[in-house]
Order: sequence, then C-alpha cells, then structure tokens
Amino acid sequence: SAGTLALPFTAGLRRGWLRGRVDVTAGAAAGASRVTLTVEERHAEVQWGAVVILLVAAGGGLLAAAWPFVPELLPAAPFGVLLAIGGWLLVVSRLHSAGVHEFLDLVRQEAEPGPRDVGNSGAE
Repeated sequence: SAGTLALPFTAGLRRGWLRGRVDVTAGAAAGASRVTLTVEERHAEVQWGAVVILLVAAGGGLLAAAWPFVPELLPAAPFGVLLAIGGWLLVVSRLHSAGVHEFLDLVRQEAEPGPRDVGNSGAE
C-alpha cells in the first residue's frame, strides 16, 4: 500500500517540512514488514533569530579576543565574554537534528515488544 506523509524536521539552524510517499511491503519473515519513505517535496528555512544571536555572540568573542592588540578595549572585554558565552548557551547548545530517520527509528522502537508492553494485553 502507498500513502503520503508530511513530517517536520530540524537540522541545525534550519527547520522545515518534507512530504513523501510511504510504501509498506511485506517482509520475508512472518509478521515483518518494510516501510520506505521517498521524499518528494521539501521546504526548509533558516532560523534567522538564532543567526542574529550567533552574530552578536561572535562579535562579543572578537571583542574579548582583540583587547590584547587594542588595549583600549580592555574595559569591554568582560562584556564580550558574556556575549560569547550567552550566544553559546542560547543557540549552539540547543541545536539538534530530527528528521525522517529519527521518525522511522521511533516507529521501529514502538513496534518492538519490550518491557513497556507488559500488562498492555488489552484483556481486562
């Protein structure tokens, strides 16, 4: 059988959605099946807010690194360090990627029987 599936994704500083065709075929083993997603359409955009924060943080890092060469910048060096660390904490430490492979891994994990399935037989 075939159908379509739309999924959101995040990849670093980009986010968006993709749409694709899903095919499910029976596997050789009893009860096994194979799910294939063929991406047909994709839309991604840059998270411009995060880019601006990173540019400000880069400016702060340059300010902190430049004071030995321009001694007049020494009073502003701690502010530059705070900007650089703040940019790291706000953006870079929160970056992650999630897309089709992560979605299919989640589906596979949910389909596998495990300790979480104990007591969920449906008989009451």
